Amino acid sequence: PRAIFSSRFLLQGKDLPTVTALLKRHQLLESNITLYNERVEALLEDGNILIGQDHFDKDDIEQHCHALLQRYEALSEPAADRHEVLQSSLLLQQYLRDAAGVEAWIHERIPIASSTDYGSHLTGVQSLQKKHQVFTTELAGHEQRIGAVGNTASTLSDEGHKASSQI
Repeated sequence: PRAIFSSRFLLQGKDLPTVTALLKRHQLLESNITLYNERVEALLEDGNILIGQDHFDKDDIEQHCHALLQRYEALSEPAADRHEVLQSSLLLQQYLRDAAGVEAWIHERIPIASSTDYGSHLTGVQSLQKKHQVFTTELAGHEQRIGAVGNTASTLSDEGHKASSQI
């Protein structure tokens, strides 16, 4: 069972759509595992009833129950681990997307923010003041988005995310 979840299958996705698709597929797998949990519990309960009734083959039934439980746990634990890996990858990909958007916005605004043109006549100065006011308003509107990206970066770094050195 662990071979199913080997590194070949533990793809984390290279971008947000891939990670999202992998996570959806994994959630379907987890749903199936959960559905089988009810069957496993019912079989174990039936086995315990037979063992409790001192069935003539109770030793074999007990071994089968133990093997069934071990196999189910061998499937459940790696699935939970993979879910955590995919969730972590999803958070990273969302951060990278958001950071790229903020970075592009900042890059577009650098020429405006660092301009040394102060205008040479009254109408030029008034035009530059209006442009600066628009820029200031736009900057205030993006402050929350920029702060959210910074907070996500801090969270990923503080939690020791595997890509924290790249953030």
